[in-house]
Amino acid sequence: MRRYQIIFAMLAMLAFVVAGSRGGGEAKGTASLAESGAQSAPQTEQYAGFVTAGAEEVERAFGKVRESYVPRNNAEQTAALDPLSPLAEIFRTVSDEPVPDINISVGLVADLKTNQVYWGLNRDKRWPLASITKLASAAFAKSHMKETDSATVTRQALEEIGDASEAKFSPGEIYSVGDLIRAALLFSSNESAETLAISYGREKSLEGTNALVKEWGANETHFEDPTGLSVANQSTASDILRMARAVYEQYPDLLKITRTPKLTLTELGKKKKLTYQNINQFAGRGDFIGGKTGYTEDAGENLVSIFAYEGRPIAIVVLGAEDRFAATEFLLQWFKETHTSR
Repeated sequence: MRRYQIIFAMLAMLAFVVAGSRGGGEAKGTASLAESGAQSAPQTEQYAGFVTAGAEEVERAFGKVRESYVPRNNAEQTAALDPLSPLAEIFRTVSDEPVPDINISVGLVADLKTNQVYWGLNRDKRWPLASITKLASAAFAKSHMKETDSATVTRQALEEIGDASEAKFSPGEIYSVGDLIRAALLFSSNESAETLAISYGREKSLEGTNALVKEWGANETHFEDPTGLSVANQSTASDILRMARAVYEQYPDLLKITRTPKLTLTELGKKKKLTYQNINQFAGRGDFIGGKTGYTEDAGENLVSIFAYEGRPIAIVVLGAEDRFAATEFLLQWFKETHTSR
C-alpha cells in the first residue's frame, strides 16, 4: 500500500506542477497582450509627418501634448488606442471604377456612423487644419458659454489675427455669443473665434478645446489658436473624421449653421443688422448635412463635408487641395457610382 500511496502522491504533485505552469502561461499571455496594446498607442516616431512650414513651432506644440496628455479614464484610454476600426460595413462595392485623379495631399471618404473608410490618402499624416479648427472652437464655446450672453470685440482679438483688413467686426462692437458662433462657422470670421476665446479666457479656452477633442479620440490633433491661422493647429484626416462624428452626434445645431446659405447678425450696441453669405459652396444644397472650410498658405484649401446618401451620413475630408469643392464633388460622385447599401 505504501508503494501505491507514493505513486498517487507523485501523480498529484505532477498534476499540480502542470496546472501551475499553465496558469503562468496564461498570465504571460495576458501581459504580452497588454504590452502589445501599449505599443499601439501614439509613439514619438509617429509624430514625424510635419509639413515643412513652421516645423519648429509645430514640434514645440505637439511636444507639449506628448508630455502632458495622460488618459484620465478607461473610455479615454480606449479612444487613445482607437485605430478607427469600423463597427459594421454598410455599403458594398458595385463597381471597380478608380478614384478620380484629384489634386489633394490628404483625404478620405467614410461612413460617419460606422467609421468605415472606403477610400483614403495619407489619412494619418498631420496637416495644418486652418479654419476647420473653428468646428472644435465652436463646440467648446457652445458647451461652456451661454449663447444669450454678450461679448465685446476687442483690439486684442484683431491683433491676434494679425491682418485685420479682412475683419468684418470692429473693436467695441457687441454681439451675442450665439451670433459669434454662427459667424465663426458660416463665414469663418477669425475675429469672432478670437472674441469668444478671449471672452471666456483665451488660455483656458484653448486648453479646454484641446481636452475636448482628446475626449473625442482625436489624439493627433492640437490647437495653438482658436482660428486655425497658426500652422501649429494640426490634425489628420482620421482625426477630422472623429471630430466630424462628435459634432454630428453631439452638436447638430452647429452643422445646421454651416449649411445655412446666409446669416443675419445683430450688433447689440447700435442694434444694427448685418447679413452675410455662407462661404461654403455646398450650403443650401439638399444632400449637404454640414461641414467646414479652411484655408491658409501653409495648408492650402481644406474642407470637411457630410452628405446624405441612401439614408447615411457620408463624410469627405480633403486637405491641401487646389480646388476643395471640386475635389469633394468628384469623391462624392465616385462613391455614389461605386457603392450602395441596397
